[in-house]
Amino acid sequence: MKRQIFMAVLLVLCLVLPSYAERHNPTGGTMLVTMEIEESYQQVIPADLPIEYGIECAELPVEISELHLCSGYGLYVTVQTTGALVDTEDEQNQILFTVTDATDGETAALVFDDIGVQKLYICFTPEEWENAVSGASYEGLITFEFQIAEYAPEDAGEGGSGV
Repeated sequence: MKRQIFMAVLLVLCLVLPSYAERHNPTGGTMLVTMEIEESYQQVIPADLPIEYGIECAELPVEISELHLCSGYGLYVTVQTTGALVDTEDEQNQILFTVTDATDGETAALVFDDIGVQKLYICFTPEEWENAVSGASYEGLITFEFQIAEYAPEDAGEGGSGV
């Protein structure tokens, strides 16, 4: 019986040992090393932005402090807004505004292919300020959307490289 157990153990070792030797060859061989790096970015946007009464456009800085993208890709930034600053006491009182990527622009989009700061502008018309109620406090929301996509240099406006 001992001899049968010894033979069974010996047979198992003979089967396992060549496999172990193939994987742990001390005389050389090759090894595949892989690594995957996720695309990532870090944005810095003010939590709030006080607006001065009567101002035509207020600057809204958008900073990308870290940016790790595949070659040929950029970080596209767009915004959605409420479109109005609303009186916190009376929702009927509103001051309409637009967000653009230039003081005379129509769109609100930025493209980054490098770290840096670019500006959006919150703009008001003189007529909107005439409708403002003295002593009132107004609030509005701007939501930022970030998307990594294939980058075309013509997509970038002034400062499109973020520098």
